[in-house]
Amino acid sequence: WSSLMRWRSSRPWGTPWVPLGFTQEGMEYEVSMDYEDIEVDQALLPVLSLASGMEVMGRTTLAEYKPANILVGVGQGEVSTEAADEGTRGWNEYSLTTDIVDTYYSLGFDFKKNDDGEPIRGIIWKARPVGGVSSTFGVSDQNPAVPVEMKGFPDTSVSPGRILSIRDH
Repeated sequence: WSSLMRWRSSRPWGTPWVPLGFTQEGMEYEVSMDYEDIEVDQALLPVLSLASGMEVMGRTTLAEYKPANILVGVGQGEVSTEAADEGTRGWNEYSLTTDIVDTYYSLGFDFKKNDDGEPIRGIIWKARPVGGVSSTFGVSDQNPAVPVEMKGFPDTSVSPGRILSIRDH
């Protein structure tokens, strides 16, 4: 994939993980399964239930409104940087371009357990932004933030393929 990332960490993750700063309202992941029931006239209940779909989602709001986080939330575009020079301020700029690419991330997150303070870490191994970014400006009691919604896909670089891992340290 094009890059790897993490949310908030109580212990260093090392490279190639990239910290994205603080979040608002935590991090949510969701795993849902769909099943199709096979019914026949001779039985009152389904005789078989077959898995017909699965969805893995990760959601958060990045508290720092900056070009790099907008890029992560949208999954398209580019960030350019101009270094500061004497008498000139530097800048970072997000640009949404006409080039559409499939950008995948590994989405990592962790939180401290209440009982022993050790982390539980989760990774959606291959994820793509699907929610888009919508921000409100000018509301006095709210700073702009970057909502991020990602959908998990099978990572087939290993066998068996993986989607989500949760580790209790």
